Amino acid sequence: TYYWNCQIQQAIENAKKSLKIRESVGDIWKSGSTQTTLGHLYHQIGQWQLAERLLRQAIYVQSEIGDYYLLASSWSNLGLIMLDKGNIDEALDCMNESVEIVVKQNLPISLATPFFINRGIAYLRSGIHNRAQEDFLKGLNAAEEQSNNDLQALGLGYLSELSTDLGEESKAQVYLERANVLVEHSKSQEVLREIFRIEAFLQSAIGNYCLALNSISQAQDYAKKEGNQYEYAKLAIEKARILLANDNVDVIIEQNLHTEIENSLKLFKDLGAKPGISWAEGILFEIESHKTSHKEYSTELREYPTVVIDIQFKSPSQRSLHEETNEKAVRLHHILAKELKNIARKPN
Repeated sequence: TYYWNCQIQQAIENAKKSLKIRESVGDIWKSGSTQTTLGHLYHQIGQWQLAERLLRQAIYVQSEIGDYYLLASSWSNLGLIMLDKGNIDEALDCMNESVEIVVKQNLPISLATPFFINRGIAYLRSGIHNRAQEDFLKGLNAAEEQSNNDLQALGLGYLSELSTDLGEESKAQVYLERANVLVEHSKSQEVLREIFRIEAFLQSAIGNYCLALNSISQAQDYAKKEGNQYEYAKLAIEKARILLANDNVDVIIEQNLHTEIENSLKLFKDLGAKPGISWAEGILFEIESHKTSHKEYSTELREYPTVVIDIQFKSPSQRSLHEETNEKAVRLHHILAKELKNIARKPN
């Protein structure tokens, strides 16, 4: 309850007290359950080493006592940590284990909803779109059986992200509209954050950069409320990508987003999040490239001789249009010259 109301720190404190009591009375069954919960919560706030240790302890206990549903949950949550670390093969091994437990133990398939969705995320990040789609649909169907609006919304949201990734924006929009209806009364900060992030991804893909920035900012607000530093840092990367796609490097500099990306990079290194490190370093390189290109362009403009042509303009707007057109021509000349230099540098 505390988690879904975004009071993660309070949830952790309660779970720690519960674990201490259960261990003191030798309640192994419920100790394993609490370790799974704590592992998930510590993952959310970026304490990955502690989360992994707790989940591995839970897996050992749950295997011994035959608590199969929670065993599957622990494997799935451990897979998410491996995924964030960039260990894709290990992540998929963990997630396959979670789904196989449900099948082998003849557990109700509706219980596997989060396991299918989590594995779908791993396939999506790996670029295995057909497998991702299969798992998202299985997760969505199972969530519908449970009448679980939040999990249905996540299934639809990830199907939207998948469709956007495949260039099927119209289909993505339909999925996202259905997801938005389902989360209208949601209390889950995690679900709302993901839906806004996915919406930003779609809006950026179709060129609606203002809407994309608004959605990513709302996603960041939810991540901040959760206390989820890792997701907040990832969203800072996404925000920078949207601004770069819209050629708004000046906004990145003005809003001090460059420093935020550097802080994200430090966090990713501390966590051992290899994908995050790659994302942050790539964005910082793009920002520096844009700044260098802008500086070279400004310098070249000053170096160009001024050609005075005796044109009589009927209005200031005509003069403005002429100057804008002239500047665009110079910019195109600069880009062409730069490309020709790059081609010349390439070996035959």
